[in-house]
Amino acid sequence: MTTTQACSNCGQVHALDDMELTFARPEPVDQIPEAERAAKVKQNNDLASIGHDRFFVRTLLPLPVHGRDSPYCLGVWAEVTNEAFFRIIDLWDDPAQVAEPAFQATLQNRIPHLPETCGLPVSLQLTGPTTRPNLTVPPSDHPLHEQQCQGVTAHTASQYTRGSRDSDS
Repeated sequence: MTTTQACSNCGQVHALDDMELTFARPEPVDQIPEAERAAKVKQNNDLASIGHDRFFVRTLLPLPVHGRDSPYCLGVWAEVTNEAFFRIIDLWDDPAQVAEPAFQATLQNRIPHLPETCGLPVSLQLTGPTTRPNLTVPPSDHPLHEQQCQGVTAHTASQYTRGSRDSDS
């Protein structure tokens, strides 16, 4: 059964399933011509690297949704240091990984409806061997920090997924 929610902004009913925005790869990988990616990029569903210089982890950036128990999660990539990347790999299957202190990282996807998000400082927290790490946007003037703290409407969450330009928060 699909759960839906009436939008307080537009009045339409939005399905809560399958409405989360996800990115297949980090923006820096997208910028490499497709014909050159195989030689320059190593990537699976969870991790990616460009040569021996840049390292990325697939994560979730949760945004509380007003009137909904579960958050809307943006499926985004975060860039971490070489040291953090290999520490994350060492902990990947460890059930105690959640006790590891958060890693400093930068968001590496352009999220629609927001000012530039590539390079935005974030904190990456491992959550367990069967779940993706979570990102937190530290205090800043960026609207994504406000949305993560104060939540978004179901309409805004739906607009992220649809790519429309008439979002609100």
